[in-house]
Amino acid sequence: LNKFERVLGKDCIAFKMLASDTRRLDAAAQKWAAAREMVTQTMQAIDDLKDIEKSGTINKKEQKQLTKFENTELDDLKRKEALAFDDFINIRDEYINNQAPASSAIVVFARQMDAVIASQIQVDSVPGQWVTEQAPGNSDVVWHNLALTTVERARKTTNSSIFAFFLCLFFMYPVNAVIAAMADVKGDIVGVFGEAMYNVIVSIILTIFLVIGHVLSLVVSRRTGYVAISSMDAFGASMYFWLLILNLVLGNLSST
Repeated sequence: LNKFERVLGKDCIAFKMLASDTRRLDAAAQKWAAAREMVTQTMQAIDDLKDIEKSGTINKKEQKQLTKFENTELDDLKRKEALAFDDFINIRDEYINNQAPASSAIVVFARQMDAVIASQIQVDSVPGQWVTEQAPGNSDVVWHNLALTTVERARKTTNSSIFAFFLCLFFMYPVNAVIAAMADVKGDIVGVFGEAMYNVIVSIILTIFLVIGHVLSLVVSRRTGYVAISSMDAFGASMYFWLLILNLVLGNLSST
């Protein structure tokens, strides 16, 4: 960043943020917020029940619920909130005190020309050790992948690609097994429901497998090392395309 400022001027950088994997911190914060919300709702319920009790219109069920809230449930919820808060503080301190250098960063330049020039500057004295490329959009960044090194991201993408290849290749076997089982009992189904209903059942089974394949492609795409959600979606769409080609086109050719 200092090199950018020396080359382009001190006011060339409008915003910068170091990449960090904050998923543990986000999960701890959400857990603490949920525990705090449960305590708030329980205290509000106790206040409402006490107002009913003061008016003299409380029934046995509400009185039992009020006693339960005051004696055991509220204390348990407060204890859970305290534990969740302590866990959040500990994880937050780990992130704050972490002195490890960031492997990536998002840099927003004040001018488009500065960004173009920065993309052509050799940042480090060792060629290839630091590279610059166009960053994804603000809502498209995958921060936990951006916090990884280039080698780690490539390894994740390669593993996902290998898994996707074998999944697309062998996905036709359970489909063909189910269709073969349906063909064995075709006579019975046609005799009871008719040919049209048999075709409908086969179509429903194929649709279910296609939906499962689509879900699997989304799951696998989220395991890649891409730093943009759009790139993950493109990987999942490509995987689903080849799954359809191998299972519908080639599968039908093999069955004819």
